[in-house]
Amino acid sequence: MNDVSSDVLSGVTHRVVDLYTQGGFLFTALDVSNAVKQTLPTVRHREVAPIVRALFDQGFMGEDYQRSLISVVAEGRKPAEAFLYHLSGADLVAGYGEERRRQLAIPPVSASLEDDDDELEDDDAEVTLEIGADGRLRVPRKLLTLAGITSEKVVAEQVGDELLVSAFLSFMSPPTRAHVLEIAHPSLLHVPRSLVELFDASEPITAGVRGNQVRITGTLA
Repeated sequence: MNDVSSDVLSGVTHRVVDLYTQGGFLFTALDVSNAVKQTLPTVRHREVAPIVRALFDQGFMGEDYQRSLISVVAEGRKPAEAFLYHLSGADLVAGYGEERRRQLAIPPVSASLEDDDDELEDDDAEVTLEIGADGRLRVPRKLLTLAGITSEKVVAEQVGDELLVSAFLSFMSPPTRAHVLEIAHPSLLHVPRSLVELFDASEPITAGVRGNQVRITGTLA
């Protein structure tokens, strides 16, 4: 019997999908299910697949991910069609070959609903960020918590050579050129490519707490 809560299942599924999109991999919902089962062995594919579809439909795989129908043959079953999630322009044949699929065998992810970066402990914390293959930055949610940002949406605004991230509340009117970002991942804020392109990807990009904001700093492109 599956006694896993919907929140835990959603969180684990999101962590798996995020690792795949960060690496720019091609994957199906079945690939995600197999990885989720490493952490939650009692869940079924039919429970994971709708979550994967919803993550794509709601834009949580990022601006660069697309999906295409492909033919698959599951063990002991007849040929069927499945959605393959991939970066725009990816080679769907070579990119989803046997060798590449083996790379999808990631270690088990955390089932915790809490922030899982225990190294951030004070309001002077600063981390170096890396741009994923999907073009996004991933900011530890713990960093937002240290800045007092606990809302499920944040405002990101460019000020000079920095990107300022602040709490967003429903009654607020964000600045004209600011972006409202939703936090869906259990422990990360995703900064989309459209904002990341402000920075020179060849130079260091850091994020740190300054008062009630998280400031993302880099060299402007």
